[in-house]
Amino acid sequence: SGQECNLSRDTSVPDVTGYEQQESEESVNAVLDSLRSSPDLNFNAQYSNGERGEVFLDIMSTIDNIQSSNYNPNSFKIRNIGRKNIAAFFLDTSGAILGDSVFDPVGLAGDSVNKALEIDNMSGIKVLDLIDNKVVGPNDITDPFVFPSQPPIPGSLPRGEPGFRGLFIKFGENSFTPDKNGGNFLGFSIDMDPNSLAGTEKSDVTGRNTRPEWDGGGVSGAELIGSKFHVIFDDGSRAVGYLGSSGTQAGSIGVAKEGNTFPSSSSVTISVKTGDGTFVSGERIGTYGGEEPAVTISGQPNARVVVNVIKGLQPVRNSDIRDTIEERLQATQKHFPVNNYFEVQTETVTLDGNGIACIDTFDWSTITSTSRDTDPYIAIAASRVLGSSAPSNYDKAPMGPVAKVFLQNNGNAVSNSCPMMTCGDPVPDPETSSPTNSPSASPTSLPTSSPTETKSSSAPTASPTSTLTNTPTLTPTSGPTSTPSLTPTLTPSLTPTSTPSLTPTSTPSLTPSFTPTLTPTLNPTHTPTTISPTTEAPTTEAPTTEAPTTEAPT
Repeated sequence: SGQECNLSRDTSVPDVTGYEQQESEESVNAVLDSLRSSPDLNFNAQYSNGERGEVFLDIMSTIDNIQSSNYNPNSFKIRNIGRKNIAAFFLDTSGAILGDSVFDPVGLAGDSVNKALEIDNMSGIKVLDLIDNKVVGPNDITDPFVFPSQPPIPGSLPRGEPGFRGLFIKFGENSFTPDKNGGNFLGFSIDMDPNSLAGTEKSDVTGRNTRPEWDGGGVSGAELIGSKFHVIFDDGSRAVGYLGSSGTQAGSIGVAKEGNTFPSSSSVTISVKTGDGTFVSGERIGTYGGEEPAVTISGQPNARVVVNVIKGLQPVRNSDIRDTIEERLQATQKHFPVNNYFEVQTETVTLDGNGIACIDTFDWSTITSTSRDTDPYIAIAASRVLGSSAPSNYDKAPMGPVAKVFLQNNGNAVSNSCPMMTCGDPVPDPETSSPTNSPSASPTSLPTSSPTETKSSSAPTASPTSTLTNTPTLTPTSGPTSTPSLTPTLTPSLTPTSTPSLTPTSTPSLTPSFTPTLTPTLNPTHTPTTISPTTEAPTTEAPTTEAPTTEAPT
């Protein structure tokens, strides 16, 4: 088909062999074991056979504005939909599709707007401070962060700092009980930013300094698709869930079920056929351009699957800082070197009796404006979902891990003059279908269109549901390097050669061996943050409603 189109194709992509972004199993287990050994948490509860824990996580699931931010109140909602009390919750965003996203509690890991963790709706739930283990108010939780990111390249922005990709919360005894009425949840919000923007002023990454006119800071729920979350119940049992698309431009959802072992039947495989080859999830970066790609999903026969085509961009065009931002992305996010989503397309399909579905309804066109056209970086995500076995408010929640394929443009716009690809074999021989890979830098996207920026919000209501049985397992991966550390329980860095260890100390902490604390440079006091009049602050609203703010949308 390439010969039919007479295209000059650049099929070189960065060499990311062995590149693993998600935190290692050892790092994750260190945090979970520390929580389980915490002296202020009681794991002596007893339940009858058949009583299982189950938790629903909702991040902006009903918001359909791509530039919305989880800075807004009640952006995160945790609902106890099982039969056990929740003792602790841990969100690990290191596997998110938009890997540049970090928690930025003090305004040094992203743009200058910042916000510490704030509990917006408690519903009678008691939240424990992570240092002195006492019940605290909604704005008084100290340093609930782990998994620091890699230090950003200084370049023209020397004051930028790493952020964090892990957040955890502990709950008072017998307070986070099952939600029997469908209205109780723990709602919270926090500032997340692209770490590539560390050290920037808000004005440098918004408005006329961007193309299209965009707000480069802030992170939505959709930009956390692929993340993993863990729950510990008050009998010591655990559950694991994954975040998938809610079907909107800005939302994600997930369900963690005790006993879910994530068998192979809970996952799917993506096969994307372009004019340059066929690219399968989990294997390598692909290229596209000219022909319209064909997407094949394979998995369990008759399974329900949510599939997303996500267009990404780096919108900052400010010449003083653009090169540094893009250098940072190429250093840490070679597979998908963007810091914002431009568009999320969603299709929900049912696999046929052979476990196959071919999708030809996605729009692969360029991001356009009157001044410039560009072909975006693209991520394709897919997950088998609960479907009709779950209530409609979370039937799109993943049953297992989210499959991913990343595509970079080969220098050609997708054109109607080129033939459309057909699905063909869903899992071809990679030796005969892959393009030439080389460690060259990928083409730079310079997006230029400007969607309407209208923040809207609403609070979805989840109702209790029947319990499902399962037990989580953790998939071992390698951990990223980083500079800040959590002392005294984690070793001073999280690098592929050092694994967090649990060494008892005398410091008052989350556990006798684990004190989650930020380094003095990043957060010396961590008192509730006050946004100055010159920056953007959230609008105060009732605790159960998501309120629009002027914080950095994505």
